Amino acid sequence: MGSALEEITDLMLNCVPKLDPKLDHIDYVCPTDIQFYAELGQLTRYCNDSIMELIKGRADSCQHASYTSSFPSIVKFLMKFVRNLTVIETSNAAKLGNQTQYLVEQFMEHRSWRNKWKLIVIMPNMEDGELREPEQSAVEVMKSIKLLYEVIPQRTILIVVRSSTLQLWQDASNAHRACQTLLEPWKLYKNLNPVSIWDQVEKICGLHFQSSLFTVQILPLMKDASLPFLSGSSQIDLSLLGHDCVHLSPRGLSLLHIAVWNAILTRLPDRSQIFNFSLERPLCVDPQCPFIRTTKNSAFCIWNHQKINEDGRRSEQLIAISILVIATILFIIIFGIMCCFRRHDNKVNEVAENLPKKPPVGIDWTSWKYIDEDSSASYKS
Repeated sequence: MGSALEEITDLMLNCVPKLDPKLDHIDYVCPTDIQFYAELGQLTRYCNDSIMELIKGRADSCQHASYTSSFPSIVKFLMKFVRNLTVIETSNAAKLGNQTQYLVEQFMEHRSWRNKWKLIVIMPNMEDGELREPEQSAVEVMKSIKLLYEVIPQRTILIVVRSSTLQLWQDASNAHRACQTLLEPWKLYKNLNPVSIWDQVEKICGLHFQSSLFTVQILPLMKDASLPFLSGSSQIDLSLLGHDCVHLSPRGLSLLHIAVWNAILTRLPDRSQIFNFSLERPLCVDPQCPFIRTTKNSAFCIWNHQKINEDGRRSEQLIAISILVIATILFIIIFGIMCCFRRHDNKVNEVAENLPKKPPVGIDWTSWKYIDEDSSASYKS
């Protein structure tokens, strides 16, 4: 599965769209428009596990960014569309609040960045919050969204992966004693992370953090996610997690990135509500609406594409030429038939004119013979 997953990025080469200039609006942003990318949250990091290092007692930091892996990621997909994509590194900070503050400082320093389209993915896990209700991860996500909206309110797309039930880590805790020990401090976190808090975050974002140049989309992919079983076994597949049982492994994170990519290119009513770590093919943009999907363009997408690809243009030209050739042939046939009929009529008229003219029968009344005269003459004889 590893090699198949690594090769999946190349599939994006077959679906690079070519679009005409369009409206500068959140409903008309396609992947080629994204010039800056950033990730926030501990779930965007993976553990680079090495068996030999673990045997030696050297545990990895689990702070590796997704694009440093050999597996597919959102950054690698975007780079198939955008050559000059700028990736803003924020993994130096551990907490979501500190990561957001660092990202904001980067935009404050480079003011020209604000006028270009930015895609920021926020994927929190338990470590982004504290074991106190006012500082749980959902609340920290809300704080980050508010700060980003204040600093970069233009040309910004925020994608938030909601993780509310924590079922995935519960599965890991039940599957292995080591994970149970590592996740012991976070047992209380489950009670401090109710679904209602995330529901409130979604409502607030929908009401107060949406504009013509700014949007927040909350994906429910990790809302009820759980670890799958190994193929043909009743054991849970722990290879999707890192050695700390909190972060994902490179393969697990890559599968999540593919699911996020497919979600943002899918109409909202058709988006998957469940993430099960299955290998999916990355989607191309919809030719009828080749934009990152929003609430509005999912319901009704107005796009008058004046520029079409070369194959479509060539096919239209062939159709036009075929119609012209057929029309010309029909015209020649009809014209030839008309000429033949006209020539035939002229020949008939010419023959009629050359025939000797005889008076019609009975035109000279003096030649008339009556029956009585004929009969009397024959009687006398």
